[in-house]
Amino acid sequence: LVLLALILLLLGIIVFVPVRYKIKVNADVKHIEEVPVDFMATWFLRLVRVYYVGKSATGEFKIKVLFFTLRDKPKEEVKREVVKEIKGDFEKTIEAYHEVESERKAEFKKIETEMNVEEDREEKVQDKKEFSRHAELKSEQDSEPEQGIIDKIKGILNEAKRFWDYEDRQAIIDHTIVLMKRLFEDVKPKVFRVRGEIGLSEPHYTGMVFAGLGFFTALSRLDMKLDGNFEETAANLDVDIRGRVSLGSILYPLAIYVMKRPIWKIVRKIIKNRRR
Repeated sequence: LVLLALILLLLGIIVFVPVRYKIKVNADVKHIEEVPVDFMATWFLRLVRVYYVGKSATGEFKIKVLFFTLRDKPKEEVKREVVKEIKGDFEKTIEAYHEVESERKAEFKKIETEMNVEEDREEKVQDKKEFSRHAELKSEQDSEPEQGIIDKIKGILNEAKRFWDYEDRQAIIDHTIVLMKRLFEDVKPKVFRVRGEIGLSEPHYTGMVFAGLGFFTALSRLDMKLDGNFEETAANLDVDIRGRVSLGSILYPLAIYVMKRPIWKIVRKIIKNRRR
């Protein structure tokens, strides 16, 4: 009984204790990569703390639990490790490709040699036909993955069509919109203030970014006022974002959403299909 109580207490702490976060930026630099960022997130009476201090491209990332530091690496070192890992995977992929290509070339050369050794012209022609048929068969086998992708796309389109023909589609759309609004209201920062001017390397990139920001600001109604610099690269920013979010504030609306009648009908159908 005591163990059960401790497990419930631990689950309650994980689900309901919020993560508090704070982001501050105050910069006037030429490139967005040089913007200094001050980020801090805390959980459970500051027993767990996450820090990020420094420029957006080369800052330091730290995780502390009580007085112990779990991670303390400059971002450049982390980037080098990630790049090294990606490079290793890429080299392995290239080696595997070369091995397969060598095998295919050897097989092709073997077939070509066997065809040249044949003295009878009719047998040569027959061998060429066999080789052509083998190549066609190989081509069909190579095209199978593409066909599989096409079939998946067709399946997605069919599911979309079935959804559009579904009698409860309007209710599903309405419940989904309510869920998105509820989640946004629960997780949005209590303080959100962004001021400044941004200019990217190309004017059309700047225009695209600000078109998206304008749409986002209109929907979210957050306090964001940014100007675009279409003549040069610039990052003149004053940002203050503070808030908190808990796992429970996300799980509770999702649970309510799933229990809605039209959504639950789809969930039950998915569960039945998986059991089969």
